[in-house]
Amino acid sequence: MSTASHGYPPAVNLPPGQFFAELVEEYLFAALHGLCYLSLIAENQLRMNHLDGAIRRLDERSEQVDSRERILRQEESQRRSK
Repeated sequence: MSTASHGYPPAVNLPPGQFFAELVEEYLFAALHGLCYLSLIAENQLRMNHLDGAIRRLDERSEQVDSRERILRQEESQRRSK
């Protein structure tokens, strides 16, 4: 392999033990960050589902109230016309 076709190897100025310790620390930080992010996404999805259900129930209840209001107006109109 030539250096020109594959770039240059990284310049590591740390002793292998220190490099490995810092690499593991960075990896664990990134893994923990990823887990927290996934947890927040899952929680957000649950909240969105809950809110969607609440909105759907409110819409259904609003339709029921509107229907009842129309029925009562018709009954009132019929009583006045008698």
